Amino acid sequence: MLKLGSIMEYCYGSHTVFGLFDGTNDIDTIDAVLPSLPHELYVPNLLTVLESSDYHPSKVALENNDVYRWMPVSPTWLYH
Repeated sequence: MLKLGSIMEYCYGSHTVFGLFDGTNDIDTIDAVLPSLPHELYVPNLLTVLESSDYHPSKVALENNDVYRWMPVSPTWLYH
């Protein structure tokens, strides 16, 4: 099974990106530490595989989780 830690490359200091979301950091701290380019978060091999294969299980899972094509299957009220 693929572990999320095996595809994340970005580290800050001696901590991984996961340490940023331990509840002790506010959004400004997290935003300041993460790279400005999202592709810098991931190992290059993952990006190469996703770009070169239409049927990689991770790519299929990402496409299935696309929120832009989301549609409720039962009557739903959304409040903002």
